[in-house]
Amino acid sequence: MADTISILIVEDELLIAETLRYSVEDLGFTVIGIASTFEQAIALIDQHRPDLTLLDINLNSERTTDSGLALADRLANDYRSAFIFLTAYSDYDTILQATRLRPGGYLIKPINPATLFAAIQTTIENQINSTKPAATANQPTQQRDFFFIKVGNRNVKIHWRNVYCLEASKNYVQIRVIGTPVTYNVRGTLSFVQQQLVPVAIQPYLKQFSRSTVINIQHVTHFDADFVYCGSFKAGNSRFSYKELQVLLTDLPASL
Repeated sequence: MADTISILIVEDELLIAETLRYSVEDLGFTVIGIASTFEQAIALIDQHRPDLTLLDINLNSERTTDSGLALADRLANDYRSAFIFLTAYSDYDTILQATRLRPGGYLIKPINPATLFAAIQTTIENQINSTKPAATANQPTQQRDFFFIKVGNRNVKIHWRNVYCLEASKNYVQIRVIGTPVTYNVRGTLSFVQQQLVPVAIQPYLKQFSRSTVINIQHVTHFDADFVYCGSFKAGNSRFSYKELQVLLTDLPASL
């Protein structure tokens, strides 16, 4: 498995922070810590240098020197580090003030896991490209046709069209990608990953061949009565007859 993208959560409401931690970790990222104050956040940033910070825009909003906006300013100008604001519908005026800091985006509480996943991936891409503006709270981040994994010190882009297998393993779904032995784990069910994270355009190619395995049939190289193969990888088939496989793999949807 690859290294994981590291994330700091800065949120002074404990229940929200812990719920967010579970969501972030379930999506396969590493939470390096939770900070409830400006000082705690700076200490964790100095110690761990996270890839991304999820930051409550209203942290200490009544003050200026150690507020969420002040921390965002430090992240943007001193650390050159990516961050996403956590916000509420009532924060419109604060969001206008924050625009100059060029956050990776705004996530409206309560935060949907699929939206969180897309926002993190988009922010990592924007940090690499350093050109695209942030999505606003009224323009939620859409599903992306790619995601990033951490390999050493690099964030590597993986296109969903190159994913050949989703495989359930205990509480995780293991994502297998053509051309690399590296896998990416997301906590959750096959149906969650298939329906919430995988782009809609890819979903017609995904077929469940057993209780624990979903295959992108565009990547099937051969098959027999018991197995389907994607190159050297083989997956057991308990869902389709041999004749059904012949039809399924002959009558493919339009090419990706």
